[in-house]
Amino acid sequence: MKSSCTAVIAILLLSGALWAQGEPEMDQLNIMVPPTIQRVQLAVPDITVVGGGDAQLIAAARTITEVLWYDLQYCGLFNMVKKEWYGYIPQSTEVAVKFDDWKGIGAQALVLGKVSPGEGGKLVLEGRLYDIEYSRQRLGKRLQAGVNQARLLGHTLADEIIRGYTGIPGVGNTEVIFVSDRDGAKDIYVMDYDGANQRKLTDVQSITLSPALSADGRSFVFSSVKRGDWDLFVAPRSGGKARALVAGGGVNVSGVWSPDDGAIAFASTRDGNSDIYTMRPDGSALRRLTNNAGIDTNPAWSPKGDQIAYTSTRRTSTQIWVMDSSGGSQRALTKRGRFNDQPDFDPSGERLTFASRLGTGFDIFVQDLRTDEISRLTGDAGSNESPRFSPDGRHIVFASNRTGRYQIYLMELDGSGQRPVTNVGNNTSPRWSKWYR
Repeated sequence: MKSSCTAVIAILLLSGALWAQGEPEMDQLNIMVPPTIQRVQLAVPDITVVGGGDAQLIAAARTITEVLWYDLQYCGLFNMVKKEWYGYIPQSTEVAVKFDDWKGIGAQALVLGKVSPGEGGKLVLEGRLYDIEYSRQRLGKRLQAGVNQARLLGHTLADEIIRGYTGIPGVGNTEVIFVSDRDGAKDIYVMDYDGANQRKLTDVQSITLSPALSADGRSFVFSSVKRGDWDLFVAPRSGGKARALVAGGGVNVSGVWSPDDGAIAFASTRDGNSDIYTMRPDGSALRRLTNNAGIDTNPAWSPKGDQIAYTSTRRTSTQIWVMDSSGGSQRALTKRGRFNDQPDFDPSGERLTFASRLGTGFDIFVQDLRTDEISRLTGDAGSNESPRFSPDGRHIVFASNRTGRYQIYLMELDGSGQRPVTNVGNNTSPRWSKWYR
């Protein structure tokens, strides 16, 4: 790596030393207490098999059951009725649901499903959601996929059940892209949101940073020093050679797609200072949006694509700023704390998550942009960084070194339910996909 790159990155890392005098401290904010919400008591018996004891069907039914249970338990809408209580209920079918019996063990809703062989060797999953209180079917779905796609069927049924309650599908069929050094070099990986199917997307034998999937999921952008400078690359999600979008001319990092995939925003030192730029996905129409004495980096598009949030050191502390997508109306979004970084909008555009440095590490916060109220989601557990909202806005993915190495974690919007989804090597810079498979 060239010395100019090293100097710029050092400045970016040390910019937290620009402390403001007399500003309110972020560590004075208490960790958010999860609100008490009325969750639906949901029963999900094992998926049954139609057509005998075929081993492949039995294995598929078991996988679908596991995935369905995990997704519905994770989404935060349901309390799962204990499986050991199901034995008290005579076997239910879609034509003879024992509503009173299920109500007797506290169930308010019931999911029944069956898997059977379909044409061309495919799997067919039929799932139904019942409202126990009103003794009626609420949802019915017939899904079909390949014999090796049982997880996809489970995720899809769970997403549709969640959509039935909220109008927005769950996150079962989404992915998380991230950086990992598990094979020695820092490369780009992708996985299902729950940590399954972790696989490598790049093999550059160098250092990569800041991956981001396009909104349609077909491409991803990332930064790498494989040519000696921090260049910006784009590559097809399905595999293939990466091509340089911005090469040379300084440090080019933190690329992120606009919601319509029509532009990419990124940070660059090509004009001597780190500023925010935009360009088309083919690298044309390069445009500089910020121009000041501070360091501007880590851009994040608003859901409508009309605004860009970013990190700036232009004043006495490092704060999150926002501007129109054309570069106008630049103003500070955060005013508390000494070093706020890595912003991300939720899908409604009404909330902003970011990391704030407290002592030697970071913690994660959410700011309500309507009221400016700030809530702290993590604390007293290592450094917690790179928070990104899920596409349904109900969860956040982030990186934390609370157990020694950096791993990818998920949590609810209120900070509850924090759980790791990686466990090999160091894993950083997660970003949730905005698309559904």
